Amino acid sequence: MKKNACLLLIWILGLSAIAQEDSIPVITLDAVELKLFRSAVSQEKTPFAISQFSFSNIDPPRPEGSLDAFLAATPGLFIQNSSNYAQDSRISIRGFGSRAAFGIRGIKLIVDGLPETTPDGQGQVDNLTLGLIRNIEVLRGAQSALYGNASGGVILINTLDFDPNASTTAGLRMGSYGLQQQQIATQFATPNQQWMIHAGRFKTDGYRSFSQMLSHQLQLKGKFDRPNDAQWNWQLNYTDSPYARDAGGLTLEEVKNNRKQARDRNVQFQTEEAVQQLKTGLAYRKKEGDRLFNSYAFFNHRIFDAFLPLNDGGAVALQRSYFGQGASWQIPFLPQRGQGTLRLGFDWAVQNDARKRYDNNFGKRDAATLDQIEIFQNLGMFALGQWMVGASNWMAGLRYDTNILKVNDRFLVNGNASDRILLNALNPSLGWHYDYKKGGSLFANFSTAFETPALSELSADPLGTGGFNNDLKPQKSTTYEMGWRIKKADVETELVVFWIKTKDELTPYELAAFNGRTFYQNAGSTDRKGVEFFHKRKLSTYLTARISYTFADLKFDAFLTENNDFSGNVLPGIPKHTSYGQLNYTGPAWQGQLALQYRGDFFADNSNAVAVDNVLLIDLSLQRTITLQKTRLTPYFGIQNLMNQDYFDNIRINAFGGRFYEPAAGRQLYLGIKFAVK
Repeated sequence: MKKNACLLLIWILGLSAIAQEDSIPVITLDAVELKLFRSAVSQEKTPFAISQFSFSNIDPPRPEGSLDAFLAATPGLFIQNSSNYAQDSRISIRGFGSRAAFGIRGIKLIVDGLPETTPDGQGQVDNLTLGLIRNIEVLRGAQSALYGNASGGVILINTLDFDPNASTTAGLRMGSYGLQQQQIATQFATPNQQWMIHAGRFKTDGYRSFSQMLSHQLQLKGKFDRPNDAQWNWQLNYTDSPYARDAGGLTLEEVKNNRKQARDRNVQFQTEEAVQQLKTGLAYRKKEGDRLFNSYAFFNHRIFDAFLPLNDGGAVALQRSYFGQGASWQIPFLPQRGQGTLRLGFDWAVQNDARKRYDNNFGKRDAATLDQIEIFQNLGMFALGQWMVGASNWMAGLRYDTNILKVNDRFLVNGNASDRILLNALNPSLGWHYDYKKGGSLFANFSTAFETPALSELSADPLGTGGFNNDLKPQKSTTYEMGWRIKKADVETELVVFWIKTKDELTPYELAAFNGRTFYQNAGSTDRKGVEFFHKRKLSTYLTARISYTFADLKFDAFLTENNDFSGNVLPGIPKHTSYGQLNYTGPAWQGQLALQYRGDFFADNSNAVAVDNVLLIDLSLQRTITLQKTRLTPYFGIQNLMNQDYFDNIRINAFGGRFYEPAAGRQLYLGIKFAVK
């Protein structure tokens, strides 16, 4: 690795030396107008807290192993688990999602207009090609009135569209701990059609022992323009990750002895996962004057095999299919009394999980312990009204969801645990936005969210009898929010205060009898208060600064268990203070970024007996853009954790036996080159 990296660096410096800086043009992308997926107004007039980020081919390079590199500047958002690919990124927004033992919970993830989150609220980004991300919107409050189940926050991602400045692009990256990444994309067009094909490979040996990962991805996109301002968009994504190993959680004593070691049981039981996923979808959009029609349909099939660090039921085989369709109609609303719109729509989706468990005989499947079909059916109908009168904009939403959960027990040795649960919900929201002079605005809103337990959480029954854990209830929350926003050409600022009341908070725990497996229970209620601040300023033609800060006071209001009273304790897994600062230089030839991220201390357990120390992380990246006739070369390098801080990439909340800690890597280097041919 060191020899190859040195050769690549020498080649990069040689190309830089022969290029003439004054002949290199500034590379720009067309301006992107970002709007809420289900709102008819832009960010400036939205009565909700929202963060927006755009990325172009002249941005400094980012680490692409986690969404953290794209979302770190978002106030109210906290990410862990960026390098344990067997567990996937754990994203929380104002505490929603912090309970996840793996993947994303409580937050709706939508990619290119199609839902990436399953109907029961499970999400992941292991099938998302991060290098293709063009822009992101983050709605930081409860949004079930717009998006239904598991919408404590919403992340809307749009991938790269068709670039008229390049017909073929490719990239090569190498880095610390065996990092290898290769990407290639090509595109072609006719007068009414545009096509893009992208393929990528990502491999790493990982910082810790037994944390290797390999993934292959293929993505196709097609855009078809039709007469009368109509358009079809089609996409297909295929992911094959044959292995992603899990080094497991360590005790603090084990961390002090050797930060890089894997938990012995994880190696003994060969703890890892393998994933294959195919997703395809079609979206249609047609506009006629003030009327707009949107529709989508999708299908997703996922094959998941995993080994957990235990014998009893420690081998999991899951085949998941989920599909759905939705549509919305936007029409003028009371045009004689103001400028208003009314949007009516529905979402329908079905999830079918064929779940099997076997005993884990040291990395091999043994006797079967569970075999059941789990089904989640959702139908949601919503109405969203928006009315502008003078300087005020009012927005009201209402959504009703019918959720039918079924389990068909096919493992009848210990009895028939088949079951059916009906979980319906009505969610309203109301928002107000007011523009005042000098480009500023005030806004306030009331919104709600509900979150059913995921099928994997319901099937994690400590009684071990199969079926569902009927003691689990849906989590419901109410958010009150007010803020101030200013957005001009060179300055963007947002200050938000929020208060959230949550009932039946879903929380994770572990048991000695099932060491390494996560179960869930409901807390009585939680009380969350916080302040979020974001500021972006263009300092000069090429220099831009961003800063964000979050104060999060998240506590259990009432939480009684058989043996403990956690009322008044702080929610684990979320720092009270987080901040982020970024300085970007995007000149015609050189681009660079310096980023600082502060994570305050937080607790690892409900009892608040174990605290995790704060840390300040510094990342640095630099690239040079070189134009040689019709070819654009962009060599780059980056350093993560520049100050070589010791900290934890993930904390396993309420882990049994004190195994809370997953150590993060120290200083890491990556370098590479991007090609673009016109």
